[in-house]
Amino acid sequence: MNRLAYSVILLCNLITLMSCEPTSYSREGITHRLATVRCIGGKAMLCYDPTSATGTVSGSLDNFSTTADMDRFKLNDGDRGIAQISYKDIPADNVFSNVLDRFDVIKLNELNWNRYEQDSLGTYLHFNVMHIDSYASYTGLWNNGHIACAIVTYYPDPSTPSDRNKIDMYLHGFRNDTLSLLVTATVPESDYSQPAKDALLQYDLSTLRTSNSETANEIIGLMDGLLTAERDSFYLEVTTCDSLEIDNRGHHRIIPGDRMYTKVPFDF
Repeated sequence: MNRLAYSVILLCNLITLMSCEPTSYSREGITHRLATVRCIGGKAMLCYDPTSATGTVSGSLDNFSTTADMDRFKLNDGDRGIAQISYKDIPADNVFSNVLDRFDVIKLNELNWNRYEQDSLGTYLHFNVMHIDSYASYTGLWNNGHIACAIVTYYPDPSTPSDRNKIDMYLHGFRNDTLSLLVTATVPESDYSQPAKDALLQYDLSTLRTSNSETANEIIGLMDGLLTAERDSFYLEVTTCDSLEIDNRGHHRIIPGDRMYTKVPFDF
């Protein structure tokens, strides 16, 4: 399994709040999930990111259901991160426990509000899959509400300081019902033969409405004009440059770029 830029290793199974196994079945363990903290009507809960096998699921835990619980964990509404949850299901003894052990907040990335000079040729990177276990994974591009997430892989020179390797996401336009973002890599001495690095990217798309970016203002104007109450969502496209330069032990070639899509609620 590849390493993530944020040193996040997701383990174990998806949290299951209800079991349909025979009453003789029991299990207990620890699971980790990407999630957003939510507080609705004074009730605290976690909204779990969808995986390749499940949709977005929300729920409170035995020790995480009130604003006092949020304060105890030093969490705020909208915080994003990794939830570590201990679970115990023993139907024969009527024991069903789901407890939040910890929540490690991950700061969201910021869109690059500048205009990218060209989108025809870029450094090689590709979308990837982040596995939790053999039953669940996050695939390439997904969203939790209007939080957009992507996993991309790049190939940096191990001797290059990590802060010189940058992944940027630019506004790329809005057409019909699709918001397009352009992901680019600035990776000195990139080479496919070098150890791969994975980057978990997370963006709050509602910042399009609150930014001072001229491009964002133009796009929000288009979205307000085209998306109505009958059309309350849009497609998000994350695309690489049209063509990508890839080096492999001195062999240079150019390959086609790639893109992925997810559907996002227009609630901002």
